[in-house]
Amino acid sequence: MIGCLNPTVQIRKLKSVDSEISLRGRRIVFFNNNKPNGNILFDYLAENSSSDLEVESVSRLKKASPAHKATKEILEQLLETAEIVVNGVGD
Repeated sequence: MIGCLNPTVQIRKLKSVDSEISLRGRRIVFFNNNKPNGNILFDYLAENSSSDLEVESVSRLKKASPAHKATKEILEQLLETAEIVVNGVGD
């Protein structure tokens, strides 16, 4: 017998939340776990976030490979340089 899983779910409408949070003047780090094509997405986001969102700085870090955990040095660098971290975790 062959089984098949259906990963779809019923879409429901979510309430929007009014937010006063601004990225203006913030330091953003895009943290790539080194999965395929993650750099393409983060390149696009980094190029467009600097001017569009008026952030102070945009930088990128990545792990050695998806199979390895982030090193102590990378985590320390995140703590020192980032106010906001955008982390890529999927393919």
